[in-house]
Amino acid sequence: MPTGSFPDFYGAWLVISWKNTVIGEESEALEPMGANPFGRIIFTEDHRMCAFACRSDRKPGSSDAEIAALFRSMMAYTGTFRIDGDRFITTADGAWNESWKEMEHVRLFEVDGDTLIIKTLPFPSAFYPGKMVVGTLTFIRDRDV
Repeated sequence: MPTGSFPDFYGAWLVISWKNTVIGEESEALEPMGANPFGRIIFTEDHRMCAFACRSDRKPGSSDAEIAALFRSMMAYTGTFRIDGDRFITTADGAWNESWKEMEHVRLFEVDGDTLIIKTLPFPSAFYPGKMVVGTLTFIRDRDV
């Protein structure tokens, strides 16, 4: 069972860390959104969710290449979720990456006071093509929402 009660899970959370570990490679964890990512994940009691994360050093794009780079420096999706023990399972109905729509995404979670830690199961990385990764994201409760 997750730490804390389910009501502790609901609400808005600010991302403070996102690290990916590449499966089969002995290297330091990668930070796809840089050392200081920006973003939120929101879980409502009616089991809707929305997630957005990006690099904090982004600048507006003025060329096709710069705009494409902006796409590669973010992640966003929305949908529904259900809780099963220490897991929440999301089904995206909209996403920055069309391959995420209509598929289930299983995440492990732990709530400890105002900290939420989410770990992914191994998945094909959108940020590191051809590689399988496990992500660990750390959030703090967003009390301003």
